[in-house]
Amino acid sequence: MKTVLRVAAVVSWAMVSWGNPGTSWGAPSPEAYYRFLHARLAERAGDLATALKEYEQIVRLDPGALEVHRDLAKLYLRMGRIDEALKSAEEAQGLAPEDPASFLFLGGVRLLKGESASAIAAYEKALELDPSNGETLLHLGVSYTETDPQKAIAYFQRYLVIEPGAAEVHYRLGLAYERAGQSRNAEEAFQRALAIAPALLTSQLALAELYEMQSSTAQAVQAYQRCITLSPKNPALFLRLGALYERTGEFDQAEQTFLKAAALLPKDPAIQFWLSRVSEAQQAWGKAAHYLKRAYALSGDVQFVPLLAYYLTQGGHVRQAVKFLNRAARQAPQRADLAFFLGVGYLDLHQYRRAARAFEAALSAQSEFHQARFQLGAVYDHLGQSEMATREMERVVAQDPTNSAALNYLGYSYAERGIRLEEAERLLQKAVASEPKNGAFLDSLGWVHYRQGRLPQALEEL
Repeated sequence: MKTVLRVAAVVSWAMVSWGNPGTSWGAPSPEAYYRFLHARLAERAGDLATALKEYEQIVRLDPGALEVHRDLAKLYLRMGRIDEALKSAEEAQGLAPEDPASFLFLGGVRLLKGESASAIAAYEKALELDPSNGETLLHLGVSYTETDPQKAIAYFQRYLVIEPGAAEVHYRLGLAYERAGQSRNAEEAFQRALAIAPALLTSQLALAELYEMQSSTAQAVQAYQRCITLSPKNPALFLRLGALYERTGEFDQAEQTFLKAAALLPKDPAIQFWLSRVSEAQQAWGKAAHYLKRAYALSGDVQFVPLLAYYLTQGGHVRQAVKFLNRAARQAPQRADLAFFLGVGYLDLHQYRRAARAFEAALSAQSEFHQARFQLGAVYDHLGQSEMATREMERVVAQDPTNSAALNYLGYSYAERGIRLEEAERLLQKAVASEPKNGAFLDSLGWVHYRQGRLPQALEEL
């Protein structure tokens, strides 16, 4: 009995879908009608390939079957075949050139294909044929919101004359006002949408973002809190509110809000990162490191490690910092920054040979990493390998002639060894010119002049 009723329902639906008898495309042939019923049943059963085959055969048998062309276009869309869908939609429009629904459908397919200008043209033709069609007004308003918000506003306002209680359209109108730079009107539109539908999350969120953009912090906080009331299991809302608290320096509220987000998404490393930044702002280095360790453990992403090492170092845990950097450097040997920070960690531990190897690894990954080359030269100097130190500093200056620290280091090194004093003077004068109040640079220049026997000038600089 159920099967009979189901078939009867499909037959009734088919009669409506085919079109009215006596129209220009005429009644279906028996074979076409049978195939139509078969296609409908196959589509309902999820057998899209069979449905497609039947629809394609129908339009060959009865090219004037308007609704079958539309059904075929919809099926093509379901299967991701946009070009075929557009062809079928255009054929349907050609069969009903005075039917606004044909242009409305055609506009939708063109929009999906990314042809926004031709989609708008189809929508405008549909509106010309039926000026009070709300669906067309809505499509035109949405289509124009980004490119011509004033036009979008006009279309939404026309829609609201027809249906003033449409909360979603008030929300869309608010977006168009916002795009047009009319913040006050946008706020009023969002408020009207909420007055009609208080549970409309999109309007409440748009209002919160508007207040945030206007730096109306208290109102933004209240709006985000209302969003959370509407959608208490939405971690993105807690993240937005937490970020707002963090920017305004309300760190306790920020941490509590991010923790609520973390309870909803316990395996999301980004939330742990935000918690670490809140702790960093309060110089709570232990907590900051705790959260960032968790972010690294959850993600395995070495991008968190340099900041984690900084937190650990600030908290006096240099050996832990080096341990994490070592692990990350092995995990991503192509990352020059990890090797560099590892070298800095070894310097803090006075392990100069390991520091040298780390800086060499950084340069192997990135040969023009000037800061790593400078530190390598300084480590060679500390190890008593003066020629290697000089070579590295000369490379730094050759690659980066404005590097004042390298200019000073190299110039002082020449002066200390009593060699190439004219070049040392030139290098140090360039360093002093870049930082005239740097006492270390002036001291080095004075030392060169002393070595040159220019005692009055050396005395003045020293």
